[in-house]
Amino acid sequence: MIIVKNKYFKTSNETIIVGKVGKPYGILGWIYLISFTEKKENIFSYFPWFIKGKKIINVKWKKHKQRYICSVDKINDRNSISIFTNENIVINESTLPNLSNNELYWKDVINCHVFSIQNIYIGKVIDLIDNTFYDLLVVKNKYFKKSKVITLIPFIEIKIIKKIDLINKNIIVDYNLSL
Repeated sequence: MIIVKNKYFKTSNETIIVGKVGKPYGILGWIYLISFTEKKENIFSYFPWFIKGKKIINVKWKKHKQRYICSVDKINDRNSISIFTNENIVINESTLPNLSNNELYWKDVINCHVFSIQNIYIGKVIDLIDNTFYDLLVVKNKYFKKSKVITLIPFIEIKIIKKIDLINKNIIVDYNLSL
């Protein structure tokens, strides 16, 4: 199973956050963009965007140093674009391309219940972390409901991740927890 590292987060049953708007760039209505997609430029493949409830269809974009900047149709000054600063970029889930059988999106793993191979409940996946070598499942442990203690489980297939059942939202892991 290959996990597609697009940091899509469901906001409802139909919408997903794919990025965030940064601060304005220049005086002509351009703004920095933070993409949550694996290939950062893929964010420009998923339209329409919804930012603060406004439907965005036409965007001009370019790479600026190591980041992306974009201008939104009919907004051509710094003051008008600044209302979008720090807002999420949301798309309809139906905009995402279908994946092959061995691939899944991060959004599919969020809220999965994690069990050990001994059938001990570990907790629920609340996030994933993109590590240089492998992804990490961020699991909120049932034993620490009132605190912020979490368990990080490496997403290493075959060795640690034994089975992913998206229908029942379960993940089986071979991972030694020291609680």
